Formats: sequence, structure tokens, C-alpha cells
Amino acid sequence: MPRSPINPDDVTLHLIGNAHLDPVWLWRWQEGFAETKATFRSALDRMNETPGFVFTCAAAAIYEWIEQSDPKMFAEIRRRVRQGRWVVTGGWWIQPDCNIPSGESFVRHGLYSQRYFERALGRRARVGYCVDSFGHAATLPKLLAGCDLRGYVWMRPGRHENDDIPWPVFWWETPDGSRVLSMRIMTGYTAGSAAEALARFEEIPREHMRPPLTTASMCFYGVGNHGGGPTKAQLAAIEQWRKDRKRPKLVYSSPDAFHDVVVSQVGDKLPRYKGELQHHASGCYAAVSLIKALNRRAEETLLAAERWASIARMTLGRAAPTEALARAWKHVLFNQFHDIMAGTSVEEAYVDARDQMGAALHEAGFALNNAQQMVSWNVDTRGEGTPVFVFNNQAHPFEGVVETEDISYDLAGGKRTFTDNDGNPIPFQIVAQHTRTNKSRAVLHVDLPAIGHRLLRLREGKAPSSRKLLGKRAVRAGAKSPRTGPWRLENDRLRLEVDRKGLIQIRDKRAGRRVFSTPAGEALVMRDKSDTWSHDVFRFDKVIGRFKATSVRLIEEGPVRGGIRVKSRYGDSILTLDYLLGAGEGHVEVRGEIDWRDAWKVVKYALPVAVKADTCTVEIPYGTIKRPTDGEEEPMQQWVDVSDRRGGLAVANNNRYSHSAGGSEIRITLLRSPAYAFHDPFPIDYDGDHRITDRGPQPFRLLLIPHKGDWRNSDVIAKARQLNLPPNVLFETYHPGPLKPELTGAACDAPGVEVSVIKQAEDGRALVVRACEWLGRKTRAKLSLPPAKRRWQATFAPGQVKTFVVPDRRGAAVREVNMLEE
Repeated sequence: MPRSPINPDDVTLHLIGNAHLDPVWLWRWQEGFAETKATFRSALDRMNETPGFVFTCAAAAIYEWIEQSDPKMFAEIRRRVRQGRWVVTGGWWIQPDCNIPSGESFVRHGLYSQRYFERALGRRARVGYCVDSFGHAATLPKLLAGCDLRGYVWMRPGRHENDDIPWPVFWWETPDGSRVLSMRIMTGYTAGSAAEALARFEEIPREHMRPPLTTASMCFYGVGNHGGGPTKAQLAAIEQWRKDRKRPKLVYSSPDAFHDVVVSQVGDKLPRYKGELQHHASGCYAAVSLIKALNRRAEETLLAAERWASIARMTLGRAAPTEALARAWKHVLFNQFHDIMAGTSVEEAYVDARDQMGAALHEAGFALNNAQQMVSWNVDTRGEGTPVFVFNNQAHPFEGVVETEDISYDLAGGKRTFTDNDGNPIPFQIVAQHTRTNKSRAVLHVDLPAIGHRLLRLREGKAPSSRKLLGKRAVRAGAKSPRTGPWRLENDRLRLEVDRKGLIQIRDKRAGRRVFSTPAGEALVMRDKSDTWSHDVFRFDKVIGRFKATSVRLIEEGPVRGGIRVKSRYGDSILTLDYLLGAGEGHVEVRGEIDWRDAWKVVKYALPVAVKADTCTVEIPYGTIKRPTDGEEEPMQQWVDVSDRRGGLAVANNNRYSHSAGGSEIRITLLRSPAYAFHDPFPIDYDGDHRITDRGPQPFRLLLIPHKGDWRNSDVIAKARQLNLPPNVLFETYHPGPLKPELTGAACDAPGVEVSVIKQAEDGRALVVRACEWLGRKTRAKLSLPPAKRRWQATFAPGQVKTFVVPDRRGAAVREVNMLEE
């Protein structure tokens, strides 16, 4: 390390008085609520005792707790904020996990929090703040900057985990040109005693100075995790230190003030960095599948509810249920807190999380259904046959298989058939019921407009033959006998074969190649005796067992879809995999459920892709990243892809967030099973009677998407969105109405630009549209909202997220705003 030309004794230490408040961790939120009140009261008392003392605190959610439960204390906080002695930081609803939430969730953290801070306290946060989160996605700078946050304070990973990241301050950038000042905490964010705080003050200026050098350094102190904050003893020790002029100068400060000093002194000399800040606690990407699955469902359902509420507004003038949806979003955002979403809290915390996510899903589901039925009720449905609406909830046109149920056995008996509104037949077939009722389950092959609906009919009459609808080669099922095998599904694009061991091979008929280098779909069991976080463990690759197939059988065949079920076992655990291939579809769906009965292990679904690749591409929040295929455990959003110049395989998921890629093999992590909230170095008896995570049934879905070229040719973004919230079906009745039988809610002519959000503006007088460029290219796009007869154009930088306000007044121009809708 270069010797500092600055005398450490000349350094000014910016003391950040804080209390790291975990509202949930080794305790439930009710206890976190109480600790917040005690901590805030203590901080206010210390201000009364110590002139100049400054307190820093993040997370809008806990401020709202105090505002609602103790208005008098909140008024005192508001007064100290005006004085500059209580500094609001973070600008997010909570200190979230920074890998698992979607890009739009991060936007909502900023949107709801910054507007709350401005309303309740008269000022916004200026600096982002996630001091304890377990790694940080590469796209965060553009999401922070879009919410008017200019800096970012963080700590993990530490230097021992990744010393390639600049230290301790640098410009963190994204390809769209956004940047924030990254300020890495050099020691811990808490100090339990006055002696610990003083030792830290001595250490920082002497041991952690790196060029470009400033005369300022930042040091955190205060009791934390379960709250507390700076103590009387710590403040007395600081006051005593300040009397010694031979020591580094101590000033009560804040991340905001430190940011301004660094920018003014060396802002033009700081290093620049693009990329993610990883890895710490890699096991968190998979721990506690329940909360992660609920998170994905809630995010997708809320976005769909907003889209359809916006369509009801555009077509019928109905106001969106903004308060209910905001309340639901806040439940989701709270449970994205890093110790909840990461799966590292006590088991009881997930009872609360399930209830809160359930409340969010209820609000979102009700709003979605209400908006869709408002629209369908205003469509003229008179005519022959029962009206059947199929709704596409995503911003991509859809063509594929939709599942529904009829109201009687007539479908199974061949007495009724599906047609479009003009009487043209719709391909369908009867499939197995989930239970025995007087209904028939059916699958239909339909095409749907983006964020729109299509009116079908259920008519009297016999279904046409499959040959007439789809031709001879739509779906072929192989031999049914387990002794003869192999089992095979085939359409005009893919051939899927399943061998006697339950492993699969896919042939991409258009590309003329096998997708896998060896039979794929094996469920591998890895030893994992790491703690819940997997501290200092970066890969799970010690295979100790495999699930063994116990049965393979055909479960569906017909003109629309074929299906093969593979059941396998490892000890007392059972894995069921349904492989489904639809007519004309270029992907294979995997519907899985693992009923896990073991402990201290990881289960991975292995896909050895027949390519030569040393990198893979992964979706991260509002973006993608390319990573080496080095076998390390990595976070992902809805898909991962491995390709070479000839082609490759994209794998989409509906509720998994963890994977590894070694060479050309993708391994999707299905589950981890450590004890709840077990933290090294505390000892544990691995054979003891512990509460183990992820025992019981764990459902999941995957799409295996072969493609030519790289991932940009796979249509994986659209397919992943449809997997996560597929079209839904509504049986209607006969009525007149002003709306047409088919509706398109939004359109964009640029293949790489996705419309992710259509919502009512926070001020209620416009719609807000958000779109993201995904292919990493500068793009000119034409966007439109057909029901509102509004069109506009925009130029996107690579990876850029743009937000537009579409005023209700027809003559008013569409304007670009930031993520706070300003």
C-alpha cells in the first residue's frame, strides 16, 4: 500500500452516530417496533445532553411506525431534522436485500420513501444506505440516481471477500451514464462500547488511507442490530478525545456531509467502477424458498393490477385503487428487508412475512380481478356461445398454451368446443383434473395482444380433429410402457426425449443440434454444513448423492400439449418433474415439486449445455450482467443463459433466485436446508433437533429455451414474464357494452425495450409509464397507449430505464420524468 503523504493526525474523522436497527432478525417485527421507539427516544435524549451531536437513521418504514404510534416524539424528530442534527438517509422503505428484489421494487422503495420523507419531515434523503445488505447488484447506481440519491453507503462484501473493488470511495457507474459516490464503511457500522469506538477512531486514519487521498474519513459508532445508538459513555469519550489537539479531529457528521467533502476535495480524481459488489453470504440467494416465492408472486401481481387498473382508467375513466396498491407495495417492500428476504431470520419471522405478503397478494389480486371484470363487463358479449375472456397481464404479445376449466363435463364429452369471437376453432384438449369435480380442465392454444384481452366463445358442437387444426406433427407422444422407452414429445421445433433414468435430451430441430452435451435434468445433492448465510462459502459443488428415478410416464397427449412425468427419490425426499411441450412452442416447460425431508444439504437441477462458454448472462434488477462460469453461487432474477456463437440455452424460473454455472453447465439451486438463523461461529450439533429451512413441498417452474446466437435471440425476457404471471381466463355472461372484443393496452416497436409499468401517477392526474432497454444498445423507440390514443418517441441509452408521465388532458404532451415522477 502506498504511504500516505497526509499525516494521519491531520485527518478529520466524520463520526456517523447511528443505531443499526434490524426491525426483524432474531426477533419478530413487534419487538423491532419497540426497539425503534426506544432507540429514537435515546437519540433525542443524547441530543439534549450533547451539543452538536448528530444522529443518522435510514428506512422510511420505521419512521412511519413512530409517526403513527407517538406523534409527539415524531414532532421532536421533525424539529431536529430541520436543525440538521437528525439526518434522514437511505431514501428506501427499509434496508433491503440488494440482489433479490426486482428492479421495479427498488424504484418503489425510492418512490414511496422519498415522497414520505418530504411530506412528513420536510426533506428527502440524499444518500442511499444499505450497510448490512449481503452484496449489491450492478444496476443499483441508475436506480439510486433515478430516485434523487447521489451517494451510497455500504459495507458488504468486506475487503477479505473482494479486494478488487476500489477502496474506500469511488464513482459507481452504470452503462446508461448514471453514477453515485460509493462510500464503503471501513470498519463496522456499530460499536458496542466507548473503548471499541475509540479503538476504531485510532485505526481508520492510520490503516485505511488509499489514494486519491482526502483529509476526511468516515467512522460509524453506536450500539446496533437490536437498536440502541450512541451511548452516554461513547459521547463522553468523544468529547474527551476532542480536547486533545494532537489527535485526529473528530466532528459529529453524517453521510451527506462526508459525501460533500469528498466530492469537493477529490471528486475529479476518484476511480470509476462498473459492476456488482459481491460476494457476501452466498447461501442467502436460496435460503427459505417460501419468502422468495411470495416475493416474486407479489411483485408480478402488483404490476399486473396496476396495468389493468390503468386500462380501466383509459377505457372507462375509473380511478385506480392507489391507496390499496401502495399499502400492498409497502408490505412487500418491508419484507424485502435483508434479513427477511435473505432467509436469515428466525422461523417465527416468516409466519409474519407470510401473513404480510398474503395481505399484499390479496390487495393486488382483488385490484387485478376488479379491473379486469370492469373491462370485460363493458364489452359487448352478445352472440352465440358462452363468452370467455383471456387476459394477457404482460407487456409482450403472447402465443402459446393457456389453462382453464369448463363449468361442466360437456368438454370432456365432446359436446362443446372453443372458438374465437367469429366462430373460428381454437385448438384445445382435455387434461387431467387436479381433483375430482364436475369440471373439465382444458388447455387452449391462443394468441393475445400485449397487456390486453381477447374474447373467445364456448359453443355447442364437436371439436375439430387435431390434424385439421395443427397438422400431423403438432405433438407426438412416444411409447407408454416404462420398459420400452424412451419417452418422447415432439413438435415442429423441438424433440424432447426422456430416458429410463428420467434424464432428458432436447434436439433443436431448426438449428439441427442437441441442446445438452450429456443427458440433463439430474437433481444433484450437495453437502452443505455452512451456516444460514454460508459465510465464507462461495460454491456448493461437493456432490454426495443424486435423486434416482422411480417412475416415468406419459401424462398428457393431444393437439395442444404433451407431457411426461418423472418421479424420483433421494432418501425420504421426493422430486416430481413434469416436462411439457406445447404445439409450435420453442421451449420446454418444467413443472417441479420437491418434497424435501433432509437437512444440511443443497439440491441443484443440472443442465450440461452443449456449448463452449466461459461466461453466462444473468438477469439482475432492471438489467443484465455477464459473469464467468467459474462454479460460484450467484444471484439471479428471472433467467440465466449460457451461449457460444452457435447458440445456447436460456433458463427462466418463476421463484428461484440462485444458480451456479461451471463451464457450460447451468445448475439451478432448488433449495438449501440449514437451520434457521444459525450464525457462525456459534457451535451447533448437526445431528441435533433443529428447525430446518425448506422442509416440505417446494413447487417451482422452469422454461428451457434453446436458441441460435446469444441470449438476445431467445425471447427469454418475454417468456420469463409469461411464466411468472401467465394469462388468466374469465367465463363471462351476455351483455351489451361499448368496448371491442379485443384490446391492446400498450405497444412498443423496439424489440429491446420493455414496458414494465403502467400506473396511475402519484398526484392522480396522469398515467405513468416506465420502460427499460434490455439489449445493451442505444435504441430509438415508439411507445403508445392505444386505449388513451397516446403515442410518443424516446431514445434509450444502453440499459436505461425511462419514466414518462402521460397527462389525462389530451392536448398535454407526454414528458419524461425521474423515478419520483418529477
